[in-house]
This record gives sequence, C-alpha cells and structure tokens, in this order.
Amino acid sequence: MKIPIGELIDKMSILRIKVEKIGESQSKLEYEKYRKEIELFEDVNKKLIKRWCDQLYIINLQIWNIEYDLRQKISECDNQKRDIIKLFPKNKLKEIGKKHLLVQRLMKERDKIKNEITEITGDGYKIYKLDHPSN
Repeated sequence: MKIPIGELIDKMSILRIKVEKIGESQSKLEYEKYRKEIELFEDVNKKLIKRWCDQLYIINLQIWNIEYDLRQKISECDNQKRDIIKLFPKNKLKEIGKKHLLVQRLMKERDKIKNEITEITGDGYKIYKLDHPSN
C-alpha cells in the first residue's frame, strides 16, 4: 500500500524524535525506510520537502515535550492500577487542560502543513475534521 508523502514526512518526523529521545533502534530502521520512500518523489522540490520535514519535526517535538510527563504518569498509573485523576493535585489538572488545548492547536497546525503537502503534490488526501477540538 502506498503511503502519501505527507503521512511519510509526518511519520518520519515522529520516528526522528523517538530515536533522539529514547534511542529506539527499530525507529531508526523505520526512519530510514521512510526517508528512502520520500526520495522516490522525484517530481517534488527537495527544498519544499526539507521545509515540510523541518516544520513537522518542530510541531511534533513540541507535542512530544508537552505530553512526555503526562505519558510517564499514565504509564505509572497503568502499571500500579491507580486512578490517574487521583495522582494529580487539582491545580495540576488545570495545567493539564491548558496543555491539552495547546496540543490541539499544534495538531491543527500539523494538519495545515499536511494539507499543504497534499495540495502541492496532489498525493494523498486532505484532512477535514468535524466536531474535533483541533478543528
């Protein structure tokens, strides 16, 4: 199955973050696989591809950094069979809500870039979200 270039670039940026942050060797192999797939898009300007890679990397890194601590806490709760809400003091829940809204905004920016990729390359599909916080 052919993966659209916008999805390839997005997945590649996330894999790059995983390699940098947690050193997953499997992610490095997948990253190289996606990079080679992107090279097959010979008719797409390489400078545009680099710009899109950089933009999606920055957005996905921001999302990663915002969500990392929360993912750690959720994992801790899952392992200990504890209620996630009880783990956070009430003032922290407000902060989590703000972070959630920021992530939704970043996801909207990511979707705009992926839609631009689709529009310019004609490859893939545009993202339309109805009744979704990132819309």
